[in-house]
Amino acid sequence: MEKKNNANAISVYQTDKRLIELRDKLNSSTPENYAKLHGGEENGKKIYSNIGVVLLDYSNGTGSNTVKVYVNVSPEDIFWLNCALSQGRQEFLMEQQKIFGLPDENGYSKCTKLRIVREGVDKSGAVRRYPWCISAENGLGIAAKTAIGGTFCKGGTYKCTSKAYIMVSDEDLFRLVNRAARYIELFERTYCPSVIEAGRALNNSNQNF
Repeated sequence: MEKKNNANAISVYQTDKRLIELRDKLNSSTPENYAKLHGGEENGKKIYSNIGVVLLDYSNGTGSNTVKVYVNVSPEDIFWLNCALSQGRQEFLMEQQKIFGLPDENGYSKCTKLRIVREGVDKSGAVRRYPWCISAENGLGIAAKTAIGGTFCKGGTYKCTSKAYIMVSDEDLFRLVNRAARYIELFERTYCPSVIEAGRALNNSNQNF
């Protein structure tokens, strides 16, 4: 099993066969794009600000038998999910697919997929004890460009390399996600004020009215 005492671990939920962990991968913006609060660019290099989602499946054993999946979500995704939990939403769906990084020698880039869904009842109409299902995949695909410059995984090229899921109750998911939402807010209050101050000063000095 993967180490549980990661210094950047915000919150963890674990069953006897599976685990989900949310990790701090946040970065504040720079004075040049201070109003974004999170991420941006510095010296031409993209800065990302995310919450890392780690899914482990050790139903077939630990060590090399453990299935590990890593995906990233934005701070806004965490707030959206936390809002749905706070409102007691009976139905919820979040789906994401990302392709990124330089292609390998065969033209394939890294891909991630994430699906978070709440289904309160099963096919027979019985109330589910664990209505939330979080599933994720790591894989490879060939990147293609949209007409407006976006990037997507070219159809028919995706290859899954690992996948895992976990079922969670309303209460346990709220504990997991709410802790991450509060951590993001604390991060913003701690690291963003100085960047905002410097950015506003820079912006005001560059304004030419």
